[in-house]
Amino acid sequence: MLQLSLMNHLPVFPDFVQIDVSHKQSLRAIADNLPPYSDFNFVSMFTWDIDDSLELTTLNENMVVRFGDYSSGESFLSLLGTNDVVDTIDTLFDYCRQHGLKPELKLVGEAVIDSLSDEDRMSYIIEEDRDNHDYILSAVNMSDLAKLHPKKRTKHNRFLTEYGDKSMSKELDLGLESTTQEIRQLMAEWKLARGRDDSDTVREFTAINRCLDYASDLDVLGYGIYVDDKLVAFTLFEIINGDSAMLHFGKADISLKGSNEYLQHHLAKHLKGLGVEHMNNEQDLGIEGLRKSKQSSLPVHFLKKYTITVA
Repeated sequence: MLQLSLMNHLPVFPDFVQIDVSHKQSLRAIADNLPPYSDFNFVSMFTWDIDDSLELTTLNENMVVRFGDYSSGESFLSLLGTNDVVDTIDTLFDYCRQHGLKPELKLVGEAVIDSLSDEDRMSYIIEEDRDNHDYILSAVNMSDLAKLHPKKRTKHNRFLTEYGDKSMSKELDLGLESTTQEIRQLMAEWKLARGRDDSDTVREFTAINRCLDYASDLDVLGYGIYVDDKLVAFTLFEIINGDSAMLHFGKADISLKGSNEYLQHHLAKHLKGLGVEHMNNEQDLGIEGLRKSKQSSLPVHFLKKYTITVA
């Protein structure tokens, strides 16, 4: 049972509230009892809510979220929690019918599905959503060059050969304006090198800037690679429950071949030193290139998600 003081920060269904920083502890109190699904991670929800459309409520002490589809922007409901799940699902389906939403729940974690009995599952159509499975990486494996994907190891070694004597890796102090300026400069250079325009990058860059602006409130950390005292790669992440990390954002100078692989390896070594065992590298959204890249990190398992509709 959640502490009443935490629950009081969130409305009770059917009332919703727009997400803000004050909800951090309440949401984490729910999410920390279940696997770290990226969609229900507070930092992910808060930073990506760039159009102020994400809304929250609680139902049977479960978290209910009104999301906008990552691709279409269409509103849908999801839930995280294992309390009175059948009643929660049916109540949300009734709400969808009454408010012009398709009666379906997306991004529902496997832990929620597992809480349903075989008989309960017969009442619904439950479909695996491969495009939104979270990739879980091993910090131990990623920190060991011998266990990297051969192509990643080759790229890492190329960077080491060309820039190793001029490079430095370290945790970034996101409280320094000079550090956030370095990150934003690298973002601008990455955008130019990739030939992207504002329409291609506005959502992601707005989310990254929001993450930087609220880094202290969000408990976000940074790690970076420097070459000749210039930031050439960075990752923004957070430590969850002491032994896991959520990888939120990152960029690397694509003109320095292997910079991203070098960053991933050294970040894993850094996280391993902090006691982190697993890293959540989030989903690939069904994007072919992104899927190929994430698969090359050799995930040890997935946090699976499902869509539930009426049978």
